[in-house]
Parts: sequence; structure tokens; C-alpha cells
Amino acid sequence: MKPATKTKVKPKKKKATLAPASPAALKDLPARDRSVLSAIREELRRSMKELRLAGHPRPYLVTHLVKLNHVAEVWGKYGSIFHSREGNHCVVYTEVRVGSY
Repeated sequence: MKPATKTKVKPKKKKATLAPASPAALKDLPARDRSVLSAIREELRRSMKELRLAGHPRPYLVTHLVKLNHVAEVWGKYGSIFHSREGNHCVVYTEVRVGSY
């Protein structure tokens, strides 16, 4: 009996960045990425303006790292596909620094 083989397709990793970019470069991004960048920019503005905890210093730095992945997975057994899956995955890492530099 031949064992099942499991093949994973390596996901395409995208990193959305808020580093200064020309308007032309932003137009080349897919609509989904532009909407994610827009939402994160708004959240960064709101966080820097409104994020306060009583008795603690204001934040001097707020960063977000966004990882958008598209994953495709196919499993084969005896020359045929017995499982396949495709989907998107998004993870956001946030860092907030308070006090002085």
C-alpha cells in the first residue's frame, strides 16, 4: 500500500508597508492592499492622537506590521486529489512605545 503524499504550495507573502511611497506606486497596489493600508493609516492617526492611559506617558511610537498570505494546499493519494484547500490569512503585529526615546 502506497502512503499518502502531502504537498503544500508555499504561500505568497505580502507585506503592506506605510513607508513613504510615491502616489504612482500606491496606484499599482491591488484594491485589497490599498484598503488595508488606508485602514491602518487611519488607525495609526487615531492611536497617536487619542491613545492615553491615566498615569502613563503618551506613546511616542505606534507601528503595525501586516502580513497578508494566500495559501493553497493540495493532498494526493494513489494518483488522485483527496483534499484541497485555498484561502487567505491576515496577521497584524502592533508595537506601542511609551515614555521618552
